[in-house]
Amino acid sequence: MYRVIAVTVRTPSVECGYAAGSDDIHFEIYRFTKDKEARTERTRIAIAGERPFVDRDLESATNYYYTVRAVSKK
Repeated sequence: MYRVIAVTVRTPSVECGYAAGSDDIHFEIYRFTKDKEARTERTRIAIAGERPFVDRDLESATNYYYTVRAVSKK
C-alpha cells in the first residue's frame, strides 16, 4: 500500500512511501491543482519504488490532488 507519511505546513511538502517490499512494481505519482484532471506526462511528477517520495515543489494556499498508480515492472 502506498500511503502518505507526512504533510508539513512550515515548508509545504508531502512525503509518501511504500511499506511492503516488492521489486515487481513501481508507482507513478501525478499531482494536479484541479480535481479530476487528466493523468499525463505533464502532471506526472515522479516514479517511485520503495524509497519515500517527497514533493517539495508546493506553494502555500494551493489545493493539490494526487493520483498514485501502481505499475507492474514485468
